[in-house]
Amino acid sequence: MRFEGDEERMRRTKVILISTSATAPRMERLRAAILGGCASAPRPRPVPTVVTPEEVDPGLVRSAAAVVVMDEDGCTPQVRRIVSRLPFDGSATVVRIGGTSRSGALVLPEDADDLAVLACLRTIIHGQSETDRLQVELSTTARVAEGVREELTRVDEEMQMAARLQREFIPRTLPELNGTRLAALWRPAGYVSGDIYDVERLDDDHVGIFIADAVGHGVPAALLAMVICRSLPRKEVANDGSQRIIPPAEALAGLNRFMISRQGRT
Repeated sequence: MRFEGDEERMRRTKVILISTSATAPRMERLRAAILGGCASAPRPRPVPTVVTPEEVDPGLVRSAAAVVVMDEDGCTPQVRRIVSRLPFDGSATVVRIGGTSRSGALVLPEDADDLAVLACLRTIIHGQSETDRLQVELSTTARVAEGVREELTRVDEEMQMAARLQREFIPRTLPELNGTRLAALWRPAGYVSGDIYDVERLDDDHVGIFIADAVGHGVPAALLAMVICRSLPRKEVANDGSQRIIPPAEALAGLNRFMISRQGRT
């Protein structure tokens, strides 16, 4: 390999010219034209190096701003494999001289002179700093997006667990009373619901049906609905051991006092 302009290596100004036995004269002539045409040009300027297909590796490609190959359709299979792998090895711009137009490469006519190729490379070099900045922003965005996906997955798992727990509080079988059968359909719009119900047989002649709709949506409403359901007084045991069914108005009044006592500053 032959590198010129070591002081510019860190600025992504390197241009790799892939040379085969058939394209070696053209690549050497292009290299000389780049060096001669950029000798007095302002920086940044292309720094060319001619390599064989065997000398191309991912590290070399990652440090380059552009890779120049001759007609891909007529080149060797090894060069075609290199060109197809370039998007995965780095962000270097592929410049093909000759061949048909394909995505991911800048195609110049086969008869393009060295000055035209040089002008193309200088344009790539001068825009490389912006390309590198966008690449960094893209990488940062990708990392942030991955973190967001992981967080969403964690939240989704927690919400599914909350939904399973809420379903455990919903009665699966309803009591029968004097030949009367009860049924219910409960279907949350989301993971969990602020709507909840409960059915309980109070004695041989009474069944209690409780239906609540907590204000709000999601987990807070679901938690409030479950607290209300489990805090509702149903029966009262007297000193003599007898039980009294608490009427609905009295039960709701007791529930109201309980909720106020637990309200705090919320």
